[in-house]
Amino acid sequence: MQYAELLDLLPLQEQGKMDLGLATMTQVMDLLGKPQDQVPMVHIAGTNGKGSAAAFTERILREAGYKVGLYISPSLVEFNERIQINGQATSDDQLLKAVKTLSQALEGTSLCLTEFELFTALAFLTFQDQACDIAVVEVGLGGRLDATNVISRPAVTAITKIGMDHTAFLGDSLPEIAGEKAAIAKPGSPMVVYPQGSEVTRVIQDQADRVGAPLTLISQSDLTYSLTSDLLQDFEYKQVPYRISLLEDYQIYNALVAIEICFALQEAGWQISPNSIKQGLVETRWPGRFEIMASHPTVIVDGSHNEDGLQALLANLDRYFPEQKRIGIVGMLADKDVDAALAPLTKSFDRLYTVTPDSPRGMVASQMKEKLTEMVSPSTRVIACEDYNQALDLASQVARGDDLIVVFGSFYIVGKFRQLILARRNGEV
Repeated sequence: MQYAELLDLLPLQEQGKMDLGLATMTQVMDLLGKPQDQVPMVHIAGTNGKGSAAAFTERILREAGYKVGLYISPSLVEFNERIQINGQATSDDQLLKAVKTLSQALEGTSLCLTEFELFTALAFLTFQDQACDIAVVEVGLGGRLDATNVISRPAVTAITKIGMDHTAFLGDSLPEIAGEKAAIAKPGSPMVVYPQGSEVTRVIQDQADRVGAPLTLISQSDLTYSLTSDLLQDFEYKQVPYRISLLEDYQIYNALVAIEICFALQEAGWQISPNSIKQGLVETRWPGRFEIMASHPTVIVDGSHNEDGLQALLANLDRYFPEQKRIGIVGMLADKDVDAALAPLTKSFDRLYTVTPDSPRGMVASQMKEKLTEMVSPSTRVIACEDYNQALDLASQVARGDDLIVVFGSFYIVGKFRQLILARRNGEV
């Protein structure tokens, strides 16, 4: 299902518009009987890794035998993917049932929802309707004013790595951004925190103390691992061995967030065995995150779209493919700090193709080309493409068998390229 299909069914604002604040969501939840408080929720914020931590947590809870809801953003192809039950995207019928309930609740009111408020309300309604035992909810943007922050009694909250992103909305320093994200802390609800710098940690600690949220700060001293080029990652945490299938080394830290979330749930009486944690971690798959889609040439898709994320992408390319020639396909949203995000790329790719993300907020490919041309070395060719097919065709034409094609940037392009690559692989186009 696509957003445009709902425009005639509900009072919605134009696609892509952001209106941070809880006033509308609070009123909508009250009209619906507060579905966000009818199912236990794990609430996860952060700049990078919150989706991965949510995926790890969801898979562990499912392995433990629970019926689990998952709410993530953005979707890779259709927005049904944002709302999942036991690892499966909600059906159109399930979504339309929630839409009908929401439409009836809004009758006679002047409330008009943003795209993200709509998705969030539908997620809460679906989790309640499907009688989920627990749901894992990823914050959309920030935390304090995010539509998901109407959850009043989360089972656990968590914060993954905090970096510079959405500075126009969240502030232009790490402590300011940390304050926005730490505002998901709630009285009595345990909070788990990814290892952060001292300034960020202090802000989070102050907020947790202010509201009375028991805090678990993950310590790197409890972690042991070594970097290899293996396609599985082994590590020990608190002297217990674990394994994950996600490749980036920072995914180990995201896994630690999920482990500590489960420890907090165990303390509250949830039945999650050590084996469920281990099996859930190794079984977690997360499309569009340093995902190898093809070989000869190797094709990787990765949703890295800010400075921290792109630095991590380059580190992983150096780790797994240190010698290969790199051909990049990139598209970004214009409201990102594109210059800072792209800075690490200056000497990392032999050729770059730019595309325009399929979003009202997408930066036009020609503008992206201009920015990159000013940054890269004279020997690196930068070519603006008319569409995704052209970009993939051109990259494939110049790539040799041992080269790399790396699609990265906004999830709005990663999902579409992933779909295109799979279709070509299956002979559908």
